[in-house]
Amino acid sequence: MMQQPGVPGVRQGRFRPDIQGLRAVAVLLVVAYHAGVVFPGGYIGVDVFFVLSGYVIARTLLDELAETGRVSFSRFYLRRIKRLLPALAVVLIVVLLGGILLTGAGVQPVLARTGIGASLLNANTYLASQAASGDYFAPRSEANPLLHTWSLSVEEQFYLVFPAAVAGAWALGRRTGRSSVALVAVVLGIGAAVSAGLAWALTARAIDPGGFGPTIAFYTAPARAWEFAAGAMVALAAPQLASFGRRLGATAAIGGAVAVVGSALLFTAATPFPGLAAWIPVLGTVGLVAAGDTRLASVTDAWLGWQPLRYLGDLSYGWYLWHWPLIVFATALWPTTSWVPVVAAIVSLGPTMASYQLVENPIRFSPTLTPVRVVAVGLVGVAVPVVAGVALIAANDRIRSSDALDAFADEPDRGCFVDARSPDAAGTRCRFDTAESAGTAVLIGDSNAWHVTEAFVAGAHGADLDAEVATVGRCPFVDLVIIERGEDHSACAAANAIQRERLVDEPPTIVVLSSAVDLYLDDPEVTFRSPDGEIHAGVAAKEAAFEAALVRTLDELQASGTRVISVAPVPRLREGWTPNSEPSGRVLRGDTESVGVARAEAQARQATALAVLERASAGRAVVLDPFDTICPTSPCEPFDDDELVFIDWSHLSATGSRRLTAPLAAAFDQALAA
Repeated sequence: MMQQPGVPGVRQGRFRPDIQGLRAVAVLLVVAYHAGVVFPGGYIGVDVFFVLSGYVIARTLLDELAETGRVSFSRFYLRRIKRLLPALAVVLIVVLLGGILLTGAGVQPVLARTGIGASLLNANTYLASQAASGDYFAPRSEANPLLHTWSLSVEEQFYLVFPAAVAGAWALGRRTGRSSVALVAVVLGIGAAVSAGLAWALTARAIDPGGFGPTIAFYTAPARAWEFAAGAMVALAAPQLASFGRRLGATAAIGGAVAVVGSALLFTAATPFPGLAAWIPVLGTVGLVAAGDTRLASVTDAWLGWQPLRYLGDLSYGWYLWHWPLIVFATALWPTTSWVPVVAAIVSLGPTMASYQLVENPIRFSPTLTPVRVVAVGLVGVAVPVVAGVALIAANDRIRSSDALDAFADEPDRGCFVDARSPDAAGTRCRFDTAESAGTAVLIGDSNAWHVTEAFVAGAHGADLDAEVATVGRCPFVDLVIIERGEDHSACAAANAIQRERLVDEPPTIVVLSSAVDLYLDDPEVTFRSPDGEIHAGVAAKEAAFEAALVRTLDELQASGTRVISVAPVPRLREGWTPNSEPSGRVLRGDTESVGVARAEAQARQATALAVLERASAGRAVVLDPFDTICPTSPCEPFDDDELVFIDWSHLSATGSRRLTAPLAAAFDQALAA
């Protein structure tokens, strides 16, 4: 997490109640965001914490330097150990051991490695590498109960570097006869400029390693360091701010409050972050902190130092640690109940207060903890969670080999799937030739084309055609660029252009097209960019744009003499479900909760996408609607006759694909007869 709650802010040696109040505001924003209420941009609470950390740590170091001329690194790190590690270790141990029964078999390895990374101050790096792995079917990050520890690792990495940088600049100033404060400001300014530039470049994809620039910017300390530096700069300016009048202080406070609250209300998961947008909550926090160093201090103390808010600020570190695991566990156990995250967030205050009274304060304020004992506490706080993480990995191996999970076993990889970011995204992955070929059929589209591979190959061979699978994940085969939660799928557009050229130059007999058009249309955080640069947002605008793009694609294929079959999306189950996401404890006792969706509800969700395909395909393509075949009765469920039909909430298993063999063969006959 961020600057440790409960560590007093500093105003010329005095406790700052407004800092505690700001911590409370920050944690409330984060918890509300995770619970899915009020603040769609509540994740900016993390940035508020980063600025507060920079301010308080810098002010503490500067006071020590002013008094003694040096920084006691041993004392600094002993305080950090006492404040951070005990509470973190308790949470890690509880979550890692609880994860054996309360998380799914597919999530457990990621959870274990995140916990080990958090113990070793490196959860953010692991999570960044996990997110950038490009594994399309990896567990959703939201299923990881320790996902939130990335920010704590960022802060701990800041602690490793920042004190030495400040002390070094201060010492250089004394040796050269220059202003130590000025040199510290120069060092911080240069570091902040480099870091902010890096954050912008990665978020805007001016630098885009492997296509994961925004992910790297979000998780890594170098791209976040400028936020800490912003708070530290306020600490450097504190003596000057003390002479500022109440009017300037009020301007800073009001502007800061508007920036922070406005960001939390107006930002969404689609906001490119932490690029230029991050400047708004960061500068807002700077304004609020700076106002507390002006002559307005008594007012900011009164408002932000309100006793209940201060108490919540004291609890904020613990609440940050506990709230997310309880939300994830509760959601896994009661996945269809919308209010569960809110209740879990409130309930998490229980272990938070217990930890504060029984773990955090007793260790932090213990008069008997000598430096040697503090180091011992730190070593235990690192070692035991690592052991718990290893235990979870071992338990996962046993769970995966259990007979109870046989029905949940992953389907074998068809070997035909590739993500848009792959270097060979536009190449041919799979070819299935038939003995006496009368031509070629090509399956093309995103992963919702890939999952009909078995039926497609059977249909092509039944028509005496060689079968070629050329699907690319996240790439519907239309001339639109998909922009998903701020991520521009331009690599997809490039892959489609190459595929399009090949299909026109070497026309196959039949092309089978499919894509998750329903998900692209329904998701409010997905927009389209057409070839002329126009952005299409909202279901109606996206519907018209996709229909027009599909018409262009079908006309082009038809002009080359190729017949086309357009496969509509399959029914969707409960969003985010995978067989391996079911809590292991429930699966092992044979008590799997239905993740089905009422047939009428599922059909209604597909109606718009089906209408788009039918209008665009009129006179251009044969439309195959797989709905009745995959969901013959209500509700639509992942199992049918004890066979797993879906590998996750939106993709068919090989078994499910084979159920489409007969209707797709009929579509082949219809297309060839046209």
